[in-house]
Amino acid sequence: FPFDCQDLTCAIIENSNNAKCEFLPFLVEDKINFATIDPKYSIIDEWDLESSLLEFGKFNEGTDEDGAARIVLRLKMKRRYFTILLNIVIPMAFICGLS
Repeated sequence: FPFDCQDLTCAIIENSNNAKCEFLPFLVEDKINFATIDPKYSIIDEWDLESSLLEFGKFNEGTDEDGAARIVLRLKMKRRYFTILLNIVIPMAFICGLS
């Protein structure tokens, strides 16, 4: 429980029937950060961002050969275990020791 990781996925999929779209990043330089995540603006204080991945591709449901355009953001989060140990485990051990 306190030493776990979570994989979070956010997918943006083009879902119209009449138009086909493609997501194409406009990269002007060779070594450019297309997308960055700044953890100082995060409101989730008990998780650390371990890694992130941004994917561009096609989404096939089996009926359409070409598939729909999609962008997928994958985040791997790691729980900060120190606060759980400090607020739950140590007081419970202290209470058990007193009984």
